[in-house]
Amino acid sequence: MDSNFGIIILLFVVTYILFEISRLSRQVKGLTYKLEHLSKQVDSTELPINDECRKLINEGDEVKAIRKVREALGLTQPEAKRYIHELKITSSQNK
Repeated sequence: MDSNFGIIILLFVVTYILFEISRLSRQVKGLTYKLEHLSKQVDSTELPINDECRKLINEGDEVKAIRKVREALGLTQPEAKRYIHELKITSSQNK
């Protein structure tokens, strides 16, 4: 009897977590949509953090640039590294 109750509770918790993940996913999609439209209205494809990161990159402080990007955009370490790498590439191509 106790194991059946435990299984029911576990199923309830898993269902709740899946529901919350789905809800958060919809929120992220909605916010992404709004952000894309706002950036089109402002006519800016560039994030404000990019200038600060370029300055840090030029000073040779990529680690600090990665940290700034992680804090500002909520990226993971690999995502932030990729972001800074792409920023370096586009910066060097525009020179």
